[in-house]
Amino acid sequence: MENVGICCRYSNGDVYRGAFVDGKKHGHGVLKQGKFSASVANVYVGQWQADKRHGYGVCDDIPKGELVLSLFMAYSS
Repeated sequence: MENVGICCRYSNGDVYRGAFVDGKKHGHGVLKQGKFSASVANVYVGQWQADKRHGYGVCDDIPKGELVLSLFMAYSS
């Protein structure tokens, strides 16, 4: 079952806004990790498959000042 446009806030403070399928991140979404008020945060904007980064996405590592565009491949173990 697909749910689109749902925001999920995790107990550690991370926030995901995007598509879900069967309760897992799947499709396009944005994951914000860390404390944004302290500038120690990471943001991933891109594609997901079964809770893993998969497809094109952009990682913004704010503390390091790095912005990376990459092609991610999700593998099941």
